[in-house]
Amino acid sequence: MIHDMTNKGFTLLEVMIAVALIAIALTTLLGSQSQSVSFANSAKFETMA
Repeated sequence: MIHDMTNKGFTLLEVMIAVALIAIALTTLLGSQSQSVSFANSAKFETMA
């Protein structure tokens, strides 16, 4: 089988890899956001005491 290399578009594998990378990045960002909120709350309670 000869593949036509002029085909413009993404393969399913490329899309799946991109989705996986975005999911990993979002998970990391949400984790650090959650940790930042936790640190901010604990700093607020310490300044109130």
